[in-house]
Amino acid sequence: ALGFLGWPVCSRLVWSDVPPWLLPVPEVDFTFLGRCRDGGVAGAFQDLMGLDWGSHLQLYTDDSKDPDSGQVAVGLVVPHLCFSFGCRLRDHCSMFTAELVAILCALRWVKERRG
Repeated sequence: ALGFLGWPVCSRLVWSDVPPWLLPVPEVDFTFLGRCRDGGVAGAFQDLMGLDWGSHLQLYTDDSKDPDSGQVAVGLVVPHLCFSFGCRLRDHCSMFTAELVAILCALRWVKERRG
């Protein structure tokens, strides 16, 4: 399904030697949850992005599916660098697939720039 981007596709699932319950627990930032309880979700989000994450490069992903035609597309935007990327996926693929492809595009983009 990802051949159109020139990315190799794993033909088999590779299992980790470490059971998932032994992996370290990831750190999760729940500060946004407390900020939006008072209402004004959009303002709380903008405040969080500007104050807590303002020094970080912000990437935004999105996907879209036309319910009539089944056409699906994904996009990646990096506003600070005036960068945007978008591509069509196979018609009628799921929104879950589109979400994951959009995130994969963002991760690939970061990896290519850090390499």
